[in-house]
Amino acid sequence: MNLTTPHSNPLPTRVLLVAYACSPYKGSESIVGWGRARETAKYCETWVLAGTESEPDIKQFVRENGEIPNLHFCFLERNNTTSLF
Repeated sequence: MNLTTPHSNPLPTRVLLVAYACSPYKGSESIVGWGRARETAKYCETWVLAGTESEPDIKQFVRENGEIPNLHFCFLERNNTTSLF
């Protein structure tokens, strides 16, 4: 698919990924969310909506390894009245 506008460069592909759990250090659901986010960022500008419980692990990874190109996180707190997950 060619997303272009007249007299401009092609628009980058952007992905919004919702990860219930996302951590480079935990197993099961967390590592699946992390793996999908990293793989998607190899090809597209990727924004990940993750729970606040994932934030410490992701920030630790970035401190130790540096930013991952094209990968951005928004951390959302879950509550009883509005649940994203």
